[in-house]
Amino acid sequence: MFVSLATTVFLLTFISLGRVQKTDVTFYLFTSENRETATEITKENATVDGNSSLVFLIHGWRESREKPWYSDLTDALLYKFDEINVIQVDWSKPALQFYPAAAYDTKETGNIVGSLILDLVVNRGVNVENVHLIGHSLGGHVAGFAGKYLQKFGFKLSKITALDAAGPLFRGFWVLEASRLSKTDAEVVVAIHTDPWKFGYLVSFGSVDIYVNGRPLIQPGCPDTAELNWLVCSHQRSHQVYIDALQKFGTLVATRCWSYLGLLFGWCQRNKQVDLGGEFKYDERGEYYLKTHFKKPYGLGP
Repeated sequence: MFVSLATTVFLLTFISLGRVQKTDVTFYLFTSENRETATEITKENATVDGNSSLVFLIHGWRESREKPWYSDLTDALLYKFDEINVIQVDWSKPALQFYPAAAYDTKETGNIVGSLILDLVVNRGVNVENVHLIGHSLGGHVAGFAGKYLQKFGFKLSKITALDAAGPLFRGFWVLEASRLSKTDAEVVVAIHTDPWKFGYLVSFGSVDIYVNGRPLIQPGCPDTAELNWLVCSHQRSHQVYIDALQKFGTLVATRCWSYLGLLFGWCQRNKQVDLGGEFKYDERGEYYLKTHFKKPYGLGP
């Protein structure tokens, strides 16, 4: 019997719907005092310094906390800021599913992340204004759903940084903001775009949207044959550029402009600028463009 591709996709997706359990999402805490060894935390044993910044890292599809970029970003954050806690989120069990199922499960995964944050805020003395979520690919939408969950209880995240948030199944005029990451999910939502035509977003959706090298089909230096990441090189460039920005402050500065062409011709040089590795303010909303080197270090600044 002939089974169409659409039917196969539907069946594979339907099998997994609604099956995310709390135990499928785990959390690992690193602190400024304990940078080398992670402590797995739950609602029952979570102890976090309420006065320090709290950053959640959320990976994307077919990934886990074992990915090297997770460690690199954790280290970059811990060494850049004096008082900070970093929680690595591992939702690898749902994330390893067939893509439509994993995309569907970002909502429930986000609810689980949001539930832990709510407990930390209500019962552990964490200030929600100190909470920052960083999500790559599908992890960007997980962060968005966590933000939506918290708002049901009257709390709003200070910042979400979306590292090339996943586009497939989340883009299109028919996709409501309630079904994806949106600029209302935190006080500031920073969207870093590196793969707009394939795995990311072409249009703006954050309060601050940063287009790295404009809207290229592929990023300069991709595909990276040395890393064997032909297909996802541009998509992964988002977390590589962000890590560079944290490690080398002032070298990756984006300029508010109406187009990448305007940036290249110097027509926007007097406009507002933001550092990818710095803080973002409410009044810095808009589209920004950034030119980078084709390989590490990516920054062209001082």
